[in-house]
Amino acid sequence: MEQFKKSLLQEKEQIESELKEIATPVEGKGDGWEMKHPDYGTETAEQESNTDEVEEFAADLTMEKQLEERLKNIDAALQKI
Repeated sequence: MEQFKKSLLQEKEQIESELKEIATPVEGKGDGWEMKHPDYGTETAEQESNTDEVEEFAADLTMEKQLEERLKNIDAALQKI
């Protein structure tokens, strides 16, 4: 049982580390996260930069939702131990 708990805690730490790369924790929202918006600037090729930002944000949003859901599952499992 202790090995299982240790494994879950390690996975939780890894997921939180990955989340911190694309999102920031939201205070007062429990274990909620808010996406960081990519900003490539507006100097050159503004239209292309905006397209890149939207594509990156969409990909990160999908990853953030998956990681956040996994984190909630880990927390639920830890509470049951």
